[in-house]
Amino acid sequence: MITVSRKVSLDVGVDSVWEFLWDIPRLSGCIPGCRKVEMLADQQLYAALMEQQVGPFKLAFDMQIRVAEVEPLRRVALAIAGQDPKLQVKVDQDLRVALDAPAEGKTEIVIDSEVNVGGGALARVGKPLLQMHINRVVDDFVRSLRNRIEAAAAS
Repeated sequence: MITVSRKVSLDVGVDSVWEFLWDIPRLSGCIPGCRKVEMLADQQLYAALMEQQVGPFKLAFDMQIRVAEVEPLRRVALAIAGQDPKLQVKVDQDLRVALDAPAEGKTEIVIDSEVNVGGGALARVGKPLLQMHINRVVDDFVRSLRNRIEAAAAS
């Protein structure tokens, strides 16, 4: 299992941040490699196509994203599962996003995730390469999320 945690501080109110997080087209634009998202049940279940290059392997995951828990304006938990049918690689992820408003017009986002990747060709690349790749993807996501939320709030 690979664990990842990030904290993002924004000069944007929690209402605006929460609204952005539930705007799936805008949010999915922040996720590196996300090629398509389809709502299967509003704020409950989504399907996505994710493409990632890990070392020499180009992966295309058919993902199912289930909203496991929601406390509006405070937190959301997701259960994510997917598979690359060609390379027989599976991924399971538990993702928790918590929001806090330390002051008026400010929001702190805490992202915690546990990711399990296994099977197929990736079994040979090892955990250090996967950890490095996942960290890079999360850092790119956080940077994009920050930029897009702040740009939306400024307009």
